[in-house]
Amino acid sequence: MIKFGNSGLTWNVDVANCKRPCWGILQGYLLGSWRLRRAKRKLCGCLSGYGFTTLSVLCAAVAVDAQVNIEDLRANSSRPGFRGRLELDLSARTGNTETQELGISGKLDHMGLSTRTFVAGRVELGWEGGERFSNEALAHLRRVHRVTGRWNPEGFIQVNYDKSRLLDFRWLVGGGLRLGLYRAGATAIHLGVAYMFEQERLGATVTAYHDRRTSVHRSSNYLSINSELKEGVELTWTVYTQPRLRRLDDFRMLSETRFSVDVASRLSLASMARLHYDSKPPDGTKKLDTLITSGVSISF
Repeated sequence: MIKFGNSGLTWNVDVANCKRPCWGILQGYLLGSWRLRRAKRKLCGCLSGYGFTTLSVLCAAVAVDAQVNIEDLRANSSRPGFRGRLELDLSARTGNTETQELGISGKLDHMGLSTRTFVAGRVELGWEGGERFSNEALAHLRRVHRVTGRWNPEGFIQVNYDKSRLLDFRWLVGGGLRLGLYRAGATAIHLGVAYMFEQERLGATVTAYHDRRTSVHRSSNYLSINSELKEGVELTWTVYTQPRLRRLDDFRMLSETRFSVDVASRLSLASMARLHYDSKPPDGTKKLDTLITSGVSISF
């Protein structure tokens, strides 16, 4: 059982008694490792113990958006072992909130012989009218298996809340394929297609049009371009779209551009611009949010 926040909300994952087979498989994927092998050109899964210890620690103090740009969190190095990054930034936000915020983010990446696993989180502290507040939080765990040079299956789980968008709590789980479309020199283009299941609880009033508790199935897709313009100068652009299955007019989009310049061996300056669009946001919230940040990043 994993417990989040001070409200006493608990989430107990029970794979054995799951009534939806495909949903149980996805839960099992993230509770276990998915060993892949080729047998008559078919992929077979094998589940084993995985554990949520790291994730439960991150959930205590992490943040960012209802969608998270995973492409920015992937380590570029393919050497086996651990590596990580800590980042400090200042942001100016418009849309549902207009504040100045201080953000601290971190990620830990482990590269194995045939798998890559990483966890990421972020905490934001904001001030408005002389009072401090923290309005959103997020934690993300992802595991990627290298099967071929171009096709790689991956699974993920995420929890978050966002008070500015009236989102009290959301958790989601999913899995799919990541395809390498193009690679030449220091430039790479990737496409990702995945299925995800999400449950969320809104803080909307009882008279609101939207249900306070929902469970939906979505397709999560992304296109990313990563390029090292020259030594120590990197540009990443990613666009996500997450339509609801059987209701394609209900979708979310995220576009993020990140530019970083190395100033020392493990220190860099980074700027990021993000646009987040929700076609059917909770009552009283805007469809479009923007975020601009600038900060420093330390790698280890």
